Amino acid sequence: MADDIGIQQEMLIEPTHKKLEIVDGHAVKDVEDYQNPELLYKSLIKRVRKYHPSADVSMIEKAYHIARDAHKGQTRKSGEEYIIHPLWVGIILAQLEMDKETIVAGILHDVVEDTVMTDEEIRQEFGDEVALLVDGVTKLGQLSYSADKLEVQAENLRKMFLAMAKDIRVIIIKLADRLHNMRTLQYMRPEKQLEKAKETMDIYAPIAQRLGISKIKVELDDLATMAVEDASGTVAAVTSILSQLRINVANMSLCRHKRGGDALMVIETDQHIKPHQVAFLSELPGILSMTYYDKEEDEDVSGFDEGDL
Repeated sequence: MADDIGIQQEMLIEPTHKKLEIVDGHAVKDVEDYQNPELLYKSLIKRVRKYHPSADVSMIEKAYHIARDAHKGQTRKSGEEYIIHPLWVGIILAQLEMDKETIVAGILHDVVEDTVMTDEEIRQEFGDEVALLVDGVTKLGQLSYSADKLEVQAENLRKMFLAMAKDIRVIIIKLADRLHNMRTLQYMRPEKQLEKAKETMDIYAPIAQRLGISKIKVELDDLATMAVEDASGTVAAVTSILSQLRINVANMSLCRHKRGGDALMVIETDQHIKPHQVAFLSELPGILSMTYYDKEEDEDVSGFDEGDL
């Protein structure tokens, strides 16, 4: 159990700040920090065997291999293989001691929407029960609403979620999916972080509470609150400072320091930054790194790095 807890705690303090880069405005891990799918899979099986020692895990193994092949070539915003996400959804479900059909559906929950695999193929490989669970999760993901009217629509959306799910396990898979997405929210653009955080507070956390899944409810609330505070406060403050310095920001991304809970900024700009501006920015709390394009030297320059924190 210690190994599983260790992995879970490690995930809560992701991402590491080593060699962090920005691509299209969001943070990306260094390759050396990528998680190993095989190790995550072994952790999943180990967790399942702890609460169900006699379980036949062949279906879970089959789901892992099929999902890994189906998602081959796809990556997360962090840069990691996409299969990392469905594996973590499976691990979260195993931590809730769900049955193997639910875990299998969790591992396969994105294959219909994001790959060439079909509902019928899932039914042929895993049976009607798993196919119905995956289909339910897919349909919940297609539920549309207006982001700017979320608070007004929230109660109706929660009711629709519960009504659409013919099997309560569909909701539990969706909650596990959202929980892992919130744990890795820092790899998204700040505006997307804010949108997902509000969704989580208004829809997902209340549903978790209604279902009595306090562990997920509490963590969703905590992660969403931190994201809203970070996105609303840190971005606004740093943007104001950069504006005063007349620096045009191309990309800004929030991340969380590996050794603590402080929000950190990663900034990119194509503007030449003067030495006194770099010196000033390096003293600001909450900025992890800054890169800019030096037109005179025709190269990317790191204004300061981790050693300046």
